[in-house]
Amino acid sequence: MKKRGSPILAVFFIIFYIVEGFSFFDKSADTDTTSPINIEADHLEFHKEDNILFAVGNVRLSQEGVHLKTDSIIIYMDEDRLEAEGNVHFDQDGSVMYGESFQYSWNTSTGTMHGGSGQEGYWFYSAGRMDKISEDRVKVYRAKFTSCDSNPPHYYVYGRSATMKLKKWLVIKNAFLVVDTTPVFYTPFFFKSLKEKKISIRIRPAYS
Repeated sequence: MKKRGSPILAVFFIIFYIVEGFSFFDKSADTDTTSPINIEADHLEFHKEDNILFAVGNVRLSQEGVHLKTDSIIIYMDEDRLEAEGNVHFDQDGSVMYGESFQYSWNTSTGTMHGGSGQEGYWFYSAGRMDKISEDRVKVYRAKFTSCDSNPPHYYVYGRSATMKLKKWLVIKNAFLVVDTTPVFYTPFFFKSLKEKKISIRIRPAYS
């Protein structure tokens, strides 16, 4: 039977890896890999013999522009990966994904979200599965995209698969435009810019 690790030991272990240049997120990115890693949870437990850290209850993990919230998390230090379960909220510089579970590898900055949804700018989406295939690209399956914030939305674009370059563009293959519950348009290729457009207003003085 494994002995329970203390929260103090877990925190000390995390600080040790920070000093050694450890990073939960992409080591190939421009992010400073020695930047502080913050972990908060109701309970922290470290199993030294397996080099695994457990965090349970209101878990919050953050470093630089990446934030992860979940009910519980397991961090496999030797394998450079983590598994999050329950009410997962992953935020990378404003690109947000929600899901039931999330497996993530920080060496490759890749991972998989199950039963998820997300938001890119003014666009909302839901999907059966979301694969983070690189630092700034996400592939989604059985996905719905809409700019309507009603629930359910009045319209959406559906595709069996789609690829997003975060904050840049969205591409859906074999896309259907659905209004309420009726498909009204089909296109083999749908492209949408995800760049936020600035709204400018010019006021000219006038006399009546």
